[in-house]
Amino acid sequence: MLSALGVDLAEAPSRGTALRTIATAACELSKAQQAVILLVDRKESPLLHVHSELAISNAQLVEVKRRCIELYIRLTGRGLDESKIVPIYSGVPLASDEAVPALGTAEQKVTTLDVPLVYGGISIGVLMVSAAPGTSFDPGTQRILELTAARTSDAISRMRTRRFEQRRHLALMVESMADGLIMTELERDEVLINPAARRLLDISDTTTVTLQYLKERLGFYPFDLVAANPDSNELLREELSIGDKRVHSMVSPVREANGSLIGVVVVLRDFTEAHALAHRQQEFVAIVSHELRSPLTSISGALDIALSDYAGRLNGKQREYLELARGSCTTLSHIVDDLLDVARSESGGMPIHLAAVDLEALTQQAVAQFRGSALAKRIDLQLKSSGDALHLAELLS
Repeated sequence: MLSALGVDLAEAPSRGTALRTIATAACELSKAQQAVILLVDRKESPLLHVHSELAISNAQLVEVKRRCIELYIRLTGRGLDESKIVPIYSGVPLASDEAVPALGTAEQKVTTLDVPLVYGGISIGVLMVSAAPGTSFDPGTQRILELTAARTSDAISRMRTRRFEQRRHLALMVESMADGLIMTELERDEVLINPAARRLLDISDTTTVTLQYLKERLGFYPFDLVAANPDSNELLREELSIGDKRVHSMVSPVREANGSLIGVVVVLRDFTEAHALAHRQQEFVAIVSHELRSPLTSISGALDIALSDYAGRLNGKQREYLELARGSCTTLSHIVDDLLDVARSESGGMPIHLAAVDLEALTQQAVAQFRGSALAKRIDLQLKSSGDALHLAELLS
């Protein structure tokens, strides 16, 4: 059983999974009805896992937690902030306080055994098991519990080594990113910043970056942006001007499994060249459109004069060819207008004024505008409205 426990612990993906495996095995190996493991890691939140084969209440769960913490303090001589402990429960579902007698009553007198969890010569937690009310443990149970604690310590050592390697690989990837990356924690003033972010923000390698420094450099406080949308996990985007650089920032909240905010990640991307290219494209479109408009106006004017017979009467073929040229000039003029509209809209220079619109009046105005040209070409221009009422209703609803 202990060998199988070692295999299971080697494959455990997280501390929580490992503690659940250990607590379940401790109950089975020692024939206990309840196992409690408290694991205290200086770099992570303490975990308290309670596994019970008997029904217990919430009040009893709180009492078990209190006893385990007292035992840890007595064994190690170190204090422990209870508010930071992450409790986990497995086993028989919790019962109501009325359904189960309180601990300490005659019905709930239990025998307990405990051993410390030791890593590198330092106590990092405790393993405690409880027998069923009115029963006691076999003489060899203490030895089994000590072996289980040893397996637990070995598993913790392997997990720490694996976690250290994962963090080292992650740090190397963050360091080599082309985009700037800034990671902040809610309860820490110092932030993690990669070399690309330092280059984008013109921060030297020797400068210690704090949240206040970041606020002064970025012009915004990441936690303020996230606080404005406390329940949202959407990316928040900001554009920054830093010297002659244009930087696009994406702010994303980092949350615990329960949704509580623990930090913020800011990704910075330099789009100075892209912004300059877009600006040059807009300038090019504006210049080309302007240079095309001037000769088009002259050509259109000359064609209008020729078509008015001012320079002499035209025969049928001449008029036909000139009208084709005049129509092509009109088409090209519309294309130039569209290019200018696109350039203005992309630069924000084409305001759109939204207001209520009478579609029927607007359509009649458009028909009236072209009625004269239609009559000159002997075209009967009429306004008729028709459509599929059912599908139009679906479109508008």
